Amino acid sequence: MVSDLDIFRVLGNENRRKILKLLFEEELHINGIAKRLGISVPVVFKHVKVLEDNELIERKKIGNMHVLKIRSAYVATIRKVFNAIEKSHMIKAEKGETLLSVFKRVSGIGLKKSKNGYFVDSIDGKKGFFLFEVNGKIPNRPLEKVVLKKNSEVSFYRLTPVLGKIFEINLTE
Repeated sequence: MVSDLDIFRVLGNENRRKILKLLFEEELHINGIAKRLGISVPVVFKHVKVLEDNELIERKKIGNMHVLKIRSAYVATIRKVFNAIEKSHMIKAEKGETLLSVFKRVSGIGLKKSKNGYFVDSIDGKKGFFLFEVNGKIPNRPLEKVVLKKNSEVSFYRLTPVLGKIFEINLTE
């Protein structure tokens, strides 16, 4: 199990953070990571070894290939460290303004309207389902209903599909 001090040491390296960001999006082979990051396979292998030694990622064997993925037990921990390390973006807003009006002004945020209200459907061109937190809490209302009353921090998380259980439901007559 990785200690708090070790995780900051491990994630203090930009290449390892980039590798983990890719693995948050999808499971990848070392060659795929190297290609996407534009770095050599030996460099990726070195960083993957550190991530594996600290149990943050694991290999999944598919035929003759080894695909890498983030260990599910560390997803929340890694996100918290990313939030502490990564730069946040400063946005000016008026007291009483809604999150919708704020994020309409931010380039890279894609918004869509549904029957239940507005939601974020892409960030920096990456489409998906996004969950948001305001000051560490998930609001139970859409963007246009969240009114800013104080300086706030808003975090977006792209949800990735995880298969839990499949239920087959047979109807009786």
